[in-house]
Amino acid sequence: MAPRMQTAGLSGIISGLAILAGFVLFFYSGFTPAVASDPAKAIEWVNANLSRLRLTSAVFLIGVGFAIIFIAGLAEKLRARTPTRATATLYLALLGLAGYGIGGLIFWRSLPALAATGDQVAASHAWVAAYALDQAVEGFGNLFTGLATLFAGWAIIETKVLNSTLGWFGLLSGVVAVLAFLVPGNDTLSLGTFILPAVWLIWGGSALRRAM
Repeated sequence: MAPRMQTAGLSGIISGLAILAGFVLFFYSGFTPAVASDPAKAIEWVNANLSRLRLTSAVFLIGVGFAIIFIAGLAEKLRARTPTRATATLYLALLGLAGYGIGGLIFWRSLPALAATGDQVAASHAWVAAYALDQAVEGFGNLFTGLATLFAGWAIIETKVLNSTLGWFGLLSGVVAVLAFLVPGNDTLSLGTFILPAVWLIWGGSALRRAM
């Protein structure tokens, strides 16, 4: 079963806006890589910003949820002309979105639980492990959503079922996401993994709605 194109398109727009909103909340939160890498500072930050952390995590998880509907619709739009690339787009994206979803849940449940424990020494050690796990699943998300976006962009360019410029933008977004996985810790690439997918979702969602 596949969603209606109007619904899938609207879901893409909502997902992109949610990711942008989450990015703004996160960017201005003061949770920098320097803070995250220092367990004492990170735990102090979490305790002082618990509501903001949970709100930001919830917004990102909403974005992930609506992105699934968008991807299902996009894959269906591509399927008649390029079934292999449509299938790759769908399943690679689902894998990547699962990674992002797990990362969001780590921020929603695990990190606040660590910060609330009374044993600060144990919490500091556990923080290092939990944050490393979050970075791993984020990298997993970047890799597989990046590959999915590459396949989608390639398919759009060749089939022209949607605007070719959107396809080229999908290729760019996919390359940046894969590079972010291959070169972890690069601030420019990390920024790109927030901004470019959000624009891709909003633009792609609008294109699906117009392609009825």
